[in-house]
Amino acid sequence: MVQDELMLDGTSRMNLATFCTTWVGPAVAQLMAASLDKNIVDKDEYPHTAELEARCVQMLADLWCAPSAERAVGTSTTGSSEAAMLGGLAARSRWRSRRRAAGLDAGKPNLVCGPVQVCWEGALGGALAWIGGPSRALLVTAEDGALPPFLDRTNRYGAQRNILLVQGAVVTAISVLHLVMDDVSSASFPISALVVSLYIVMYMMLFAAAIRLRHSQPDLPRAYRIAGGTPGMWLVAGTGLLAVGFALVLAFVPPDQLPIGSAGGYVALVAVGTLLFTGLPLVLDRYRRPEWRVPSAEGA
Repeated sequence: MVQDELMLDGTSRMNLATFCTTWVGPAVAQLMAASLDKNIVDKDEYPHTAELEARCVQMLADLWCAPSAERAVGTSTTGSSEAAMLGGLAARSRWRSRRRAAGLDAGKPNLVCGPVQVCWEGALGGALAWIGGPSRALLVTAEDGALPPFLDRTNRYGAQRNILLVQGAVVTAISVLHLVMDDVSSASFPISALVVSLYIVMYMMLFAAAIRLRHSQPDLPRAYRIAGGTPGMWLVAGTGLLAVGFALVLAFVPPDQLPIGSAGGYVALVAVGTLLFTGLPLVLDRYRRPEWRVPSAEGA
């Protein structure tokens, strides 16, 4: 009965009130189970925890370019986010009292919260990975001669400089929708629908290419072949083609719960964007030149 009552609260990822929503591996769970009988509150018994905390404080101080990271002072709590917030408020109160006693400004406390800093670094790292990761493949495509030479330029660190500049310009132009439409949701949904439609077009090409290659190169050795011969390929790839085609049709249907405005404008926006971003690679492939290929990529 107790287990049933704890079903929601006991599952951290289903409890919206908790901050423990991140999955951890079995090794972490084993370490936690091995430390359940330790009284972490008693710092005299476990001085190593204080040493680890001091190192974390020094790392944060160095990250924030503190004048002397070794002299930075921090406060830690065990097992309670509320205690962490109350400890921070107490530290701010004591700091404010000392500043006022010294006749100094007490309105801008220089306090750093470790978890917030870690989340900020993770968010920045994730954004940089999303921005620079996929476009890295475009650099290989440019070096292979499929894109104009302007796009194979890199900086001194090897990053795809011009591709990132073009990517930033395109995203900035698309983001102008947030300025001309009523609210963020009205602008974000057409952009999301455009992205989804581009993904769907790619999958449609994959299914169509599979069917075409089965007819044009039936005897080509392959690591995997769909059972059933040509009818099997038509059944599997054809089903996938119909499914993603239906999804593409749904991408052009504006939702009723969002104030999109004109339904015709929404459809025109998604249609023009899809045609533009799928047609541009075809135009580049039509007019590609042999000299576009980077010499170092010829032997690749």
